[in-house]
Amino acid sequence: MLKAGVRTLAGVLVALALGAGPAHAQGADPLAPGPYGYKKIEYSAGNLMITIPPANGTASQTFPQPLEGSIIYPDTPGPWKVLVFMHGRHSTCITGTGGESSPPITSPDVTCDDTDNPDGTENTTKIQSWQGYDYLSTNLASHGYVVMSVSANTIVSFDNTFSYDAGANARSQVLAASLDLLYRWNNGEGPVVAGDDYHTVGTKLTGKMEMQRVGLMGHSRGGEGVTDFIRFNRLRPSGRIYNLQAVMALAPIDSQKQVPLGTNFGVILPACDGDVSTLSGANAYERSKYPNGADAFAKVQFYVQGADHNYFNTIWTNDDGASYSGTGSGADVACGEDKPNSIRLFPADQRKVGLGLMAAFLRDYLGMEKQFEPMMTGAAGLPASACPTLRGVACSEEVKTSYIAPAAQRQDIIKPEASMYGTVPTPLVSADSAGGELTATGFATFDACNEDRDQITGVQIKPCPTNPSPNSTTSTNRSYGRQLTLAWDGPAALRAELAGSARNAARFGALSLRAAVNFGDLRNPISNGTNPASAMQDFDVVLIDRAGKESSVRAARYGTALEPSLGSFRRHVVLNGLRIPLTAFSGVDLTDLRAVELRFGAATARGSIQLADVAFQEPPAATAPAPDAASVAPLASAPDAASVAPLPGPKRVDGIAVSGVTTVPSKTACADSTAPRSSVAALRLTGGRLVASGTASDTGCHAAGRLAARAGKLGRVQISVTRSVAGRCQFLRASGRLTAATSCSAPLALIAKGAKRWSLKSAAKLPAGTYTVRIQAIDARGNLEPAKTRTLRAG
Repeated sequence: MLKAGVRTLAGVLVALALGAGPAHAQGADPLAPGPYGYKKIEYSAGNLMITIPPANGTASQTFPQPLEGSIIYPDTPGPWKVLVFMHGRHSTCITGTGGESSPPITSPDVTCDDTDNPDGTENTTKIQSWQGYDYLSTNLASHGYVVMSVSANTIVSFDNTFSYDAGANARSQVLAASLDLLYRWNNGEGPVVAGDDYHTVGTKLTGKMEMQRVGLMGHSRGGEGVTDFIRFNRLRPSGRIYNLQAVMALAPIDSQKQVPLGTNFGVILPACDGDVSTLSGANAYERSKYPNGADAFAKVQFYVQGADHNYFNTIWTNDDGASYSGTGSGADVACGEDKPNSIRLFPADQRKVGLGLMAAFLRDYLGMEKQFEPMMTGAAGLPASACPTLRGVACSEEVKTSYIAPAAQRQDIIKPEASMYGTVPTPLVSADSAGGELTATGFATFDACNEDRDQITGVQIKPCPTNPSPNSTTSTNRSYGRQLTLAWDGPAALRAELAGSARNAARFGALSLRAAVNFGDLRNPISNGTNPASAMQDFDVVLIDRAGKESSVRAARYGTALEPSLGSFRRHVVLNGLRIPLTAFSGVDLTDLRAVELRFGAATARGSIQLADVAFQEPPAATAPAPDAASVAPLASAPDAASVAPLPGPKRVDGIAVSGVTTVPSKTACADSTAPRSSVAALRLTGGRLVASGTASDTGCHAAGRLAARAGKLGRVQISVTRSVAGRCQFLRASGRLTAATSCSAPLALIAKGAKRWSLKSAAKLPAGTYTVRIQAIDARGNLEPAKTRTLRAG
């Protein structure tokens, strides 16, 4: 133990002394616990029967996938924001001898239930992989989020046999059914386990979840599952379509090459991944960047030094990078557990980093907690609480961030675009994305490439440069997207002329680009594999205004993308981001620029890099969105809904979607299908504020046969206040403000105080206009009375 401890300390000291990268601000702390406690339910809600179409010469088969998992929720009245997590492929059973396995699809017990031998000894135990993210779920619950982590165990038994989609469609079905469960439980009673409150949903979730917007996180094959669900949800043939606002793919596979669009999308790439070692999540990220010219969502990629595949899940205790240790062909000086200067993260440190990145992403884009936006853009790094302490690189080197802003917050300069390419294999690059001319002078190599088939335009060009080395198959370009290859032996420049509105960069906060160092080009220094800065490249970024004034900065001061990835075997060429604040450029008129120029040969005499995604982006610092800004962009085909801002303290009210109520049947009590009744005693505007009150009652149902009677029980009274605007609707929020004009098909409801005697008073004065007020009571079984509709006029 002493030797291991000394070796670990030595690795840290080397990283700190030699690899201390560019300093930048630390971000807000997503690891800090929130103000709430949390509770947990382990639920079981029956089986989802999944039919797998014929593939590989086999017949179609149907499997029962249990709808089971855990729900961790805040110990607070709500409203709670909703997240669903999905684990990846892992063994599903622990046998009586202690080994791990998964039942084959021919097994009568594909679900791998807990069983005992005839003598009472344990035979098999179900591995609950969905419990492995509790460290993240409990943190999020303390900040007001409910997290459902779902089982995909049965899918594991057939996703390799039916390998045409690696189980992605089946995982999408489970995600859809799980969200439907939450939606149902939000509007009615869930399963009851007699005498077992821990496994009982009951009415614990009723009326407490904001189903207007949801977020997802998936790990490994679950990462492709949540990515596939973006498309599945948008095209869902029946059932609800959910408004996805944040989807995080953690170390995902990429078998189906989906094009993620219509949501804020994030990817985590573990640099020492020994399972998805190709970092195929980088491919999905490249396809997510520019789905259309009006894309309203952000795209974020985190490349994490020293992280493996399994340690993000506390149930998956095995290190997936065993092949990186020892002296075999795969031994790696950075990722090998037994190497003296290993940067491989210990499990506790890796989960701190993962918690910091995932919680910040989900709270930023689902919760609109904009204090985490600097971590997304790269303006801030990990907070001190998330930095590795046992082993690894310096904290400023730990994460490389790429950020593509929504279209309205971005002026592209060099994408590169498919329209820039001429006849394969020779590109014709003459026009940039800012409406001007793109010229290259002095380069030894100036070319365009794409490692993958272009999934969006179908335009194909040559692959990116190979990286000849003793292990060339592990050192190829992992960013499967359009990019430029630049190599120089002396002075060289890439100049993008700006035209029209693109000349006004003062509208933005930063100039960003994405770059990677080519290992295989001998113009670059040879990396020692463990010191991040040992083979760094650099160049000058220059802004030129129309008066001829210039301002120049060195690119490498603003990020670590120009440092090659670490290691000797598992070396990646991955495009990573550099973010340069526009305040760094002094002496030029940012409102009237002529060109952006990248100049090579002065900072480093020779070199070769990959380049893409040069842009002005982000709002200027003075006009950045406030933390509570409701800048939520809905799916075009999904129900639109705006944020429900909770009121402070015990007077907080809930906000839920009105439609879609269902009941959950019981085997012991009668089926209550009778809607409750409400009456309105007062409905008026007092000082411009809505004041409403009344009473409500519920009759329940009578005994029938062997089924016992069920007494009536009111759930709540919900009130929807709507103002029509040019064929769209604004809804009253709990804050007293109106939402932005949105679809009228998914109204927002406020929950009245009390039930038998109910009342509601809006928190702020309503703007002038005509309002439609709909009042409905709902009982504990989810029965919803027809709405009572009234009209009021304000102003």
